Amino acid sequence: MANQIISMTKLKKFLKLSLEGKSQRQIRELTGMSRNTIIKYRKLYINIRCQKESFLKLSDKELYSIVYPASEDKPEHEMLYSLFPQMDVQLSRVGVTKLMLWEQYKENYRTEYNTLSFASITGGMRKASK
Repeated sequence: MANQIISMTKLKKFLKLSLEGKSQRQIRELTGMSRNTIIKYRKLYINIRCQKESFLKLSDKELYSIVYPASEDKPEHEMLYSLFPQMDVQLSRVGVTKLMLWEQYKENYRTEYNTLSFASITGGMRKASK
């Protein structure tokens, strides 16, 4: 399943195994992550210029903001991100779905998002807020 947001617990396990010097195959067997996912996060891990051990001490929310940074070049993203707290409350209600929120968003704002991209952007919303 391409471009799925992985849990921060799984990412921390990956980071710990990487720090221990485990091979790609060992990490795949221990975490269930695909080869391409491991490669993606290894590149990200290498490109960040801070002490690697400090990643394990970050909260899930802090780690999420590093791994999945908000897009600064699209003001529409900022508008959507500002609605996350309200959407989070609505999603906790029985019977409210992301599709319903998408339809409301589409009615109220001109948007370039289609249903799938809206769902993928809001998919990390609840994980980041925990």
